[in-house]
Amino acid sequence: FLSETVTPSVFVDAFFTLWKLDCDEEYKQTLQWERPFDEELIRQRMSGLLAGDQFSEQWQHLWGWTPEGKALRNVLGRVFTTCDVYNEDDNRAPYELDEIRFRSEIQSLLVELKAANKAVNPSGGSGGN
Repeated sequence: FLSETVTPSVFVDAFFTLWKLDCDEEYKQTLQWERPFDEELIRQRMSGLLAGDQFSEQWQHLWGWTPEGKALRNVLGRVFTTCDVYNEDDNRAPYELDEIRFRSEIQSLLVELKAANKAVNPSGGSGGN
């Protein structure tokens, strides 16, 4: 992608496909729960029973996220958002990215992603929580 052998649209489509597969895989664990703990936590937060930091801590524990895994997820979330605001049309909204800005932003995020992935997988493997 960075060497411009792949178009931004192909990159975005591939990323969204992998994102959905990852989300689907993670969500499978909810099938093992005796009740919808994720929904309960959301309701508790929305009703004010849990402070933001309490919710965050319990959410991470529920899904088994490590601090390093959370950092990796945060960077991947920013890649998702960057992909979501890419627009190849010349008639784009001010917040949308053209190809040049998109490639630049993705390049910066890939540097962060490599660092976050290395923290999760010091041996050099891929993946993470």
